[in-house]
Amino acid sequence: MEGHRGPVRCMTTSMEVEVEGIGLLVYTASLDHMVKMWRVKVTEKEEEQENKDEEDGDGEKEAEFEMDPTLSPSWVKRQKSRGY
Repeated sequence: MEGHRGPVRCMTTSMEVEVEGIGLLVYTASLDHMVKMWRVKVTEKEEEQENKDEEDGDGEKEAEFEMDPTLSPSWVKRQKSRGY
């Protein structure tokens, strides 16, 4: 992510549910002594799925969200130094 003037040392996220959908708040801390907050919108992928319980045969929309884990650079460095 652009915006820091030094290497990012840690990162964390929190999920927020809004009317428009799900979003993430990403917090980063850097050696430039700055903590920044980033708002990331998660877009949904809609799929038509047949609802077998209904008699009229109308499809039902189902939203599917995918999340990726975010790892702290210092955690990754520790794991690499341990040989994992």
